[in-house]
Parts: sequence; structure tokens; C-alpha cells
Amino acid sequence: QPHPRAAATAGRAFGARAPGASGRRTLHFTGLPFVEQATFEAFLEDSFPGQVECSKFQLLRTSEGRAPKAWVLFADSAVAAAALASHRSFEWEGSQVSVQYARVELDPTRCHR
Repeated sequence: QPHPRAAATAGRAFGARAPGASGRRTLHFTGLPFVEQATFEAFLEDSFPGQVECSKFQLLRTSEGRAPKAWVLFADSAVAAAALASHRSFEWEGSQVSVQYARVELDPTRCHR
């Protein structure tokens, strides 16, 4: 059964900072293993309980076999910094995952909750 936050929403997920938000809150996860969105959402809930505002997961099924990637908007900049410090580079299901600050912040009104 899909994770509750795995329901898709339409539209662009990136945009300006949310009103009242300060600092960098969005992290970009690359090199993810070939997992489904529900599995990634469960990983977020287990790793960062109550700390994630929303996320955008991208699974590209191409002939090149490109790895999934995701953007995750954290509750505030301190939580994002702590998540980056603890998960900058880690192994998951045989894949070396890399995490860094995203170039653009996620728009919380247009991404998966």
C-alpha cells in the first residue's frame, strides 16, 4: 500500500520561498537506488520523522537507467542543515547517495506532502 504522502499533485514544485521561511530548506538527493516513490517517502519518515514539509521524487525510466532523484523541503533551515550533516553521503541498497543543498527551493504548495 502506498505511503500516505505518496499521492501525486500536479504542477511545478519549485518556486519562491514560502512566506515567513528563512534560510535554505531544500536538499537535493541524487544517486538514489531504483526504488518507488512510496519507498523513498517511507525512508524520509523513518530518517527525518516530523521534519519534512514536502518532497518531489523523480523516477526516470530511460534506456540509460538513470537513477532516481528527489528534492526535500525541511521544516526549517536548521533541520535541513542537520539532515545534510548526517546524510551528505550514504549507501542505500548498494547505491551511493549524495545530498546537497538544492539550487532552488521547493514550493510547499505544489509538492508531495
